[in-house]
Amino acid sequence: MGVAKGIRDDIERLIEQFYLEGRNVLELPEQLAVALVVGVGRKRKWGQISEYEILYREEDYSMEEIYARGGNYGLWKEFLEEVTIVKSRQLRCELLRLAESLLEEWPKLTPEDFSPLGEVMEYLLDAIFRKGNKNFLFTPVNIARFMVRLVQPDGGTLWDPACGSGTFLVEAVRGREEGENPSALFGTDINEQMRRIARINALFHGIKNARIVTEDALEEKRQFDVILANPPVSAGRGNDRFYGHIVPTAALHLQYLQMIPEHLAPGGRAAVLVNENVLFSKKSTETKIRKALVERYGLWAVISLPKGVFAPYTNAKSSIILFGGGRHREEILFYELHHLGYTLDNKHMEKEENDIPKAVAVCSESAVYYEKWDMALRQGSTFNADGVRIPEDWQEEDFWFADRSTVRENGYVLLPDRYRPQRPKEQEVQEDYRELLDRLFHLEREAGEQLEELKEIFQGDWI
Repeated sequence: MGVAKGIRDDIERLIEQFYLEGRNVLELPEQLAVALVVGVGRKRKWGQISEYEILYREEDYSMEEIYARGGNYGLWKEFLEEVTIVKSRQLRCELLRLAESLLEEWPKLTPEDFSPLGEVMEYLLDAIFRKGNKNFLFTPVNIARFMVRLVQPDGGTLWDPACGSGTFLVEAVRGREEGENPSALFGTDINEQMRRIARINALFHGIKNARIVTEDALEEKRQFDVILANPPVSAGRGNDRFYGHIVPTAALHLQYLQMIPEHLAPGGRAAVLVNENVLFSKKSTETKIRKALVERYGLWAVISLPKGVFAPYTNAKSSIILFGGGRHREEILFYELHHLGYTLDNKHMEKEENDIPKAVAVCSESAVYYEKWDMALRQGSTFNADGVRIPEDWQEEDFWFADRSTVRENGYVLLPDRYRPQRPKEQEVQEDYRELLDRLFHLEREAGEQLEELKEIFQGDWI
């Protein structure tokens, strides 16, 4: 159905008003929920409605106070009782005006069910995302939906250890195919405000039973059937503590990357977003983690995402790694995505070009495609520029394979480009200049890693 232009414009104006008044824009989802609760109550004529509206427009009060005056607010009493309404009367009026517009669009809305507004909440979170608050990095809906399809949750338990706005949990429910069993949803975030946003996002999508808590995921003891995660990267260090059963480190994203495999139940599956640097860094920490993923935890696919996925936060490249599943495959699938269904800039506008459906199909039939790869190798092989044995004739440009012994020989480097088949001569001439720049970028970063290692070795003599 989409979100009407007038409502989109109102949301954009509200975000600008929050910034102009120096408010934290991350408060907006919960403040909109409050305005909707008041708006629904006024429209349904519950209790002393005129008094509620006067209070909301003119006075500073908490939700606890309005509950004390009576009224039926369904599930929202539990989720909003700790919220303090913004003091700005102008913001409150703008919020109530947006709530009234939403009630005109969806006149049958009730406090027990805000699920018709799921797309509105998605647009709101995406609009906040596009403003680029550097302290919080939301996972784009297209990427979250893609990752859910890759792990195919069907019953059991599903956990997001850094749930942020709760996008993975929402997509796990929305992406459920007919006949699939619902999963028990668990979300953890160390930030209380993000927990509130995740719970509100879940309620706006009709998800009432997700267990979303404010806790340190590194302290979790349980195991789960499916884990979906975008580990925190910008935080950098993990509270000055060293954590990791593979190799202790203070880097928070590496702590999460070691923690997640340990929390997979037998046969469990995981899809995790990682900074591409993790895939090829020659530092011993990253190398040992990659080795464990390959040799112990059944890593079976690396999916490279294009630059701009997380614009405007960062233009750095990221990848999705898939592991677990109970089968220790000999092969590893490498897939390079170029188009994600939206523009790779700050606006993230929808576009038709989308490689995701094909990628999902290839991943679901990876064993079949590996047989074709293996047959192509037997029919004739050569070596690429990195000395990796590849088929002479491989028709697919977006994906290829490497067996574990090859990855082992290459120091557990998981950069897809390392194992890429060579293009035919006529294609090499027309190669996209952006791909050449990407390759130069990777070579430069590898050289930087090697210089850092040398610096550590000769630290005493380094000038």
